Order: sequence, then structure tokens, then C-alpha cells
Amino acid sequence: MKVKAIKTKTLTLTQSINNLRINLDNFDITIKLGNKPKIKYSANENDVPIIQTNDDQLMVKSPKHHFSLFNFVKINRIWRNNKLLLVLPKTTHLTDAKLNLDTGNLSVNHSNIQKDIKK
Repeated sequence: MKVKAIKTKTLTLTQSINNLRINLDNFDITIKLGNKPKIKYSANENDVPIIQTNDDQLMVKSPKHHFSLFNFVKINRIWRNNKLLLVLPKTTHLTDAKLNLDTGNLSVNHSNIQKDIKK
């Protein structure tokens, strides 16, 4: 799994992700890998992030930054109650991610522990 910020650097994640936090207000992305220190990326506070999906990745976009959260071969998209359920392949550590289009809340499951990411 790779996290890529264009024009900055590319981070290759090889360990399990214990915690993933996305603050949609100021576009802070914090990733904690096992016992390693947190990896944090912050965009300009004036940027307005947009979450979008296509056939091979889930992205957070802002006017100045293009941040790819997940890269995988295929996304199975299921719409339920205004929620976009992304079912990831077993090759990734995350089991699924749910984005509530009404509230902007993003929920990810990892190792049977659900983390809610609120806007």
C-alpha cells in the first residue's frame, strides 16, 4: 500500500496500519504504523479537500495537493443508505472503508477494530 503526495514524497507502507485519521476540516492525515512514529501530512489550511473515487484508488484532493490514500487493483463499490462501502482486497491490511456522503464521516475497519473518522 502506498501513500503518495505529488510534488512532495512517496511513502511506502509495508507494515500494518494501526490507526488512520483524516481531518476533513484542515486536511490533516495521520497514519500510525505499528510501533513506529506517526506519519502526518498537513495541507494548507485554505485548501478544501474533496474525497473522490475511481476504479483503482480512493483519493483526497485539494486545490494544491493530490493525496492517494489507497492503491489497489479493484474497488467493489456498494451503495447503502447514502454510504459508499469500499470493499478492499485481502492483500491490504484494511478490511473496508465507509464514507458517509451526508456527514462526511469516514469509517475504516482494521483487525476487527473499527475507527471512526469524523469531519
